[in-house]
Amino acid sequence: MTRVLVTTASMAGHLRPVSAVVRELTSAGHDVVWATGPDYLAEVTAVGARAVAMGGEEASGGRPATVRQGRVSGVVGLRHALDEVFLRPLPAAVAAVQRLVDEVRPDVVLADQGCLAGPLVAEARDLPRVTVSVSPLGLASVDTGPFGSGLPPTATRHGHFRNRLLNRVLPGVVLADLQRRANDVRTGLGLAPLPELFLDWSMRVADRVLAVGVEALEYPRSDLPVPVTFVGVLPAPATGGGATPATGGGATPAWLADLPAARAAGRPVLLVTQGTVTTDPRNLVLPAVAGLATPSDPAGRHAPAEWGPLVVVTTADRDPDEVFPPASRPRGLRVARTLPFDAVLPHTDVLVTNGGYGGVLAALAAGVPLVVAGTTEDKLEVGNRVARAGCGVALRTDRPGERELAAAVHRVRADPAFRERARAVARDLAAAPGPAGAAALVLEAAARHTGAIGPGMSGSP
Repeated sequence: MTRVLVTTASMAGHLRPVSAVVRELTSAGHDVVWATGPDYLAEVTAVGARAVAMGGEEASGGRPATVRQGRVSGVVGLRHALDEVFLRPLPAAVAAVQRLVDEVRPDVVLADQGCLAGPLVAEARDLPRVTVSVSPLGLASVDTGPFGSGLPPTATRHGHFRNRLLNRVLPGVVLADLQRRANDVRTGLGLAPLPELFLDWSMRVADRVLAVGVEALEYPRSDLPVPVTFVGVLPAPATGGGATPATGGGATPAWLADLPAARAAGRPVLLVTQGTVTTDPRNLVLPAVAGLATPSDPAGRHAPAEWGPLVVVTTADRDPDEVFPPASRPRGLRVARTLPFDAVLPHTDVLVTNGGYGGVLAALAAGVPLVVAGTTEDKLEVGNRVARAGCGVALRTDRPGERELAAAVHRVRADPAFRERARAVARDLAAAPGPAGAAALVLEAAARHTGAIGPGMSGSP
């Protein structure tokens, strides 16, 4: 039996992919203790781990600071978000993880990339450590600009010079005071300071990074500092704990039968979602419905609803009847708070999304091409990777116009290359290690500490 200590930030999109790996470990008889925010302890228990509430804002269960504080924009907003979400809670989280390491005596520490405390304490104690990257890979590289900049990868001498400069300026100038505070935590643990931006550290100090997704969706890097394994999709186990934001979730509505019927009649089915963090319907949902769910014939006259697309919309934390009053709802619209994406995506022609990575991967696993419109959090990087892989169109804006959305959807539907590339990525995702392979790699890392891989799994996939 292997003892595993898991630490995750208290955000659903970070915690739930890790739960797929934990379920594999607990099912194989390994002892897992999982520290996270109090709002998610029931989900931790449901996958067979012992749940521990970790102190500090890092695991408070609240939304990221960029959402809670009304999205202050620019460098000021970035600094505020990084301080509130990552740095201010870090000392308390480190202290909590140190106590847990003393109590649990783990053979390996598993963390998501948003939780710095686990990997830092594991590094200080010389424990094996594995980090799950739940977003596109953010490790700084000579081949890429800083994560979130939206800069495309480059292999040219000029591009390498630009990237080196930007990757030094961000931690050394723009965020220098935050970087110093982060390094103070390292030195307090007896670790040497690091020059790379502290957001990289949970991956940079790991023995291995398990990156959600596949290589076809990622930028090439010639200088990865740690081994990276692309593990495909890590779907959250069905635990009865409610909807899974990254991949839909929720009850099956009666109108779900309309979807295969619409496609059989030659009508496209378009799925529109903003995920669960950035949920203002004015950003994407309303313009999408305005541009797509009110069809017109070529002469410009309004056509019967059955001629146009069937538009399926999720509203997350918004009441569907408030967003789309039933009396004025287009006949070609179907709406729900959440949906079981695994039941909807097989009947979907295009996913229109603000770029949540879980939903994007769910669509691509079903071979569905995308239109991505989002720039907050990691969404600009997600959209750029989708476009680069040829699986869809990235609009690089949070509030696209209805005509812009309609044109993008038409482009994706009209060009079969988008669906062909989406299906190619689907094949890659199906062939990836998945949760079982990811769990085997965690045990492989633990073997350095125990001298033997635990029962039920062995070796790397």
